[in-house]
Amino acid sequence: MNFFYKAIFVLVVFFALSPVELRAQTCGTEYEVIVTLNPPIFGFPTVWDAKYNLKDRMMQTASGVAMEGGTVFTYGRTLSLDHFQPQEIVFSEINRRGRALKEEKYPAKDGEDPVKMIRSGKEFIAISNLRGGAGKKEKQARLSWHDLNGKYKREKLLQDKVFDYEAMGLVQSGDSSGFIVIIRGINRHDETDQNGILIKFTPGGELLWKRSYRPGIPNVLHNLVPIKDGNYIAVGRIRLDDGRMAGWAMKLGFDGAIHWQRIYPRGSFSVFHHAALSALQTGEGKGFILSGNSKPYDGNPEAAWVMAIDALGEPLWQRYYRRPDYGLQGQWIVSEPDGRLVVIMNAKAVSGEGHHDHVRMLTLTQRGVQLADEAYYEGRQTRATDYVAGWNGERILTAVIEDDRGEDEENGTVPIHVVGLLPEEDTGTETFPAEQEKPIYKGWVFVATALDPYDDPCHAYQK
Repeated sequence: MNFFYKAIFVLVVFFALSPVELRAQTCGTEYEVIVTLNPPIFGFPTVWDAKYNLKDRMMQTASGVAMEGGTVFTYGRTLSLDHFQPQEIVFSEINRRGRALKEEKYPAKDGEDPVKMIRSGKEFIAISNLRGGAGKKEKQARLSWHDLNGKYKREKLLQDKVFDYEAMGLVQSGDSSGFIVIIRGINRHDETDQNGILIKFTPGGELLWKRSYRPGIPNVLHNLVPIKDGNYIAVGRIRLDDGRMAGWAMKLGFDGAIHWQRIYPRGSFSVFHHAALSALQTGEGKGFILSGNSKPYDGNPEAAWVMAIDALGEPLWQRYYRRPDYGLQGQWIVSEPDGRLVVIMNAKAVSGEGHHDHVRMLTLTQRGVQLADEAYYEGRQTRATDYVAGWNGERILTAVIEDDRGEDEENGTVPIHVVGLLPEEDTGTETFPAEQEKPIYKGWVFVATALDPYDDPCHAYQK
C-alpha cells in the first residue's frame, strides 16, 4: 500500500513540474493540412452593412477607405443600361444607413475600370484601367488625385510604347515617402511576354523609381505589402517550364531590388493574392503569411491556400481549404496584433440550385489552427472587391452583389455588370443572351466586427 501511494505521489509531482513539455506537444504545428470546410452558415452579425446604388445607372463598387467617423469612402463606376459601357467614375462617402453623405461623379474615359483607392494625407489617390492610344486599342493605367470630398484635382497616365499596362493595385510605401503602383505589363506583339512592374511616386506624382521583373518567363504581380523594416513582400504567379502557373513570392528592398525570390508550384495552377507579416518568430526573424488559391489535378474546385514561410521564404506550414460545391480563393490575409490570422475568401459556386457566391472569413492561430468560420452573403450572389482595416479593428469589405429586380425597380435602382476582381486570365466581356434576363447588381459595403480578445495557450510555449 505504501508503494502505491508513493507511485501516485511521484506521478503528481512529475505532471506538476513539467507542464511546458506536455503543453508543447499539443502546440506543435502540422506542416500540411487539407481541410474540407462545412457548408456555409449565413447570418453572422455585422457592425453595419449597406447596399449602394444609383438611380438610372448600373453600379460597380471597386474599392474603399475607412474614414475617422465610421463611414466608408467608396470608389467605383456606373455603366450604361444597354451596352454596359462605363459612364461615370463615382466617389461616395457611405454611412451605416447606406446613404451617400458626399458624392462626386465624373465622366469615365474609354473602358475605364476602377481598381484601387488609397488615402494619402489630405488626398485620395485612385488608379483605374482604360483604353487609349491609336484606335483606343492600347491598355493604359490612370492615376487620379482627389480631395477628401472626392473632388477631382489632377491625373497622370501610365503607358508604354511596347507594353500594355494593366493596373493590379496601389499601396502606400513603407516609409510614407509616396506610393507604389503594381502593373501587369503585356507585350502588344507577343502576349506570352508578360511581367510584373512596380513604379514608385512621391505623394504628388513625381517618379522615384521603376522596376520591371523579367526573369525570362511570364509572371504577374498581384500585390505588394510593406513590412516594418522598410522592405516589401511581393506576391503573384509565374509560369513554369511545363506551362503551369505557380505561386511566386519575392522580398524586395526599399528601392524594389530583389533580396530573394521563391517559386511554390502546387497542383495544376496556383497563385498568391496577398501577404502579411507573421507574429511567429523564426531563426532569421519574423516570417510571413501568404494567401492565394490552388487548383488540384483531380478536377475538383480550386482550394484557398494559406502558407507560412520564414524570413528567407522557406515554408513552415500550409493549409488548403476546399468545398466540393465551391471554388475558394484566398484574396486577403490579415495578421492581428495578438498573432491570429484572418483569411478572407471569395467563394464561387460550382454547383447549381441553392448555392450562392459569398464571402468567407476564417480565423486561425499563428500556427494554422482554425478557430472560427464566418460566411457573409447578401442578395443572391456576393463577391468582395476590396478589404480595408477599420479604425477599431473592424474588417471592412466592399463587394458587388446580385439582388432582386423587383426591389431595385421599386427603389429606382438598376442592374450593374459585375467585373469584380481581376481574373486570373482575360475572359473577355460578359454578355447575356437577349432572351436571358440581365442580373441586377449593386455595390455592398459591410463592416464585420473586430475579433474578440483571445489568449493563445501556445504563446507561452513557443519554440
